[in-house]
Amino acid sequence: MISKDMAWKDISQKILNKVKIDSLPLRKAIVIAGGDTAVDGQNETHGFVSFHEMRALAQGVGAVSAVARKINAPIYLVDTGLEQDTSSLRGVLMKKMRNGTHLGTPAMSVEEAKYAVSLGMSVGKSLALQKVQAVALGNVGERCMLSALSVTTAVLKDDLQGSVFDKSLKIQFDKLENFKENPVSVLSKTGSTEIAMLFGLIVQSVREGIYVIFDNAVTGAAALAAVTVYPEIIDNIISFAEYDEPLYKIQAKKLNQRGILKYNFTKAQGLGSALGLELLESIISV
Repeated sequence: MISKDMAWKDISQKILNKVKIDSLPLRKAIVIAGGDTAVDGQNETHGFVSFHEMRALAQGVGAVSAVARKINAPIYLVDTGLEQDTSSLRGVLMKKMRNGTHLGTPAMSVEEAKYAVSLGMSVGKSLALQKVQAVALGNVGERCMLSALSVTTAVLKDDLQGSVFDKSLKIQFDKLENFKENPVSVLSKTGSTEIAMLFGLIVQSVREGIYVIFDNAVTGAAALAAVTVYPEIIDNIISFAEYDEPLYKIQAKKLNQRGILKYNFTKAQGLGSALGLELLESIISV
């Protein structure tokens, strides 16, 4: 629902001030990246939960699929690192770097992280060729909050050093390189394949003039990482989501986002981002 705590008029005006889209209807797309985290740690499901989530999306089942049909936005599903094999799922682009990332550091090799970022940039270029004006981001993956937490803490290590976030992880963040100077290396140590892929997607999409909408701590980690390396892209990053998840709230504050779409669930494969596309189009059309 739309949050009563936020001034709809103020948020709408903020969006209008920074979004420069003249033609309607808005040309939209949804990209959902799949990747499992810490598969060699405590792992009772072995990727079958995320596999079934991806299969449901491929079959057009679920809330985000319903929203996509309503707003006439195609959904692109990309398997960057799910533990299970998705080659049998029609409609899933299988670009698997590995079958899930490691627990701890490094999460993956530098080469795998580079490939993930490059894949994301290729997807961004493809969206531009299709004349997409705004893209919504989503994710599927088991234990994805671990990688979201690791990446966010690595990016904001000076701000979060000694915090509950820092203390909850077994990574020595003080020994990591500066994220802005060595993003791929740090992503390889702390990230996941889908966050690295979304990082590349965000950077390239904004370079192509596309607006990017995120909605949770995983897609938010990718957005925060992208803006940290390329601060000039921040005006093309949008989130309408508002919910009480501490990590997401830190990301949203750092990215100057004030949500108006309030809900109490955090894993919905990009539902909040997809609804954000509809809100964006509504604001522009008024």
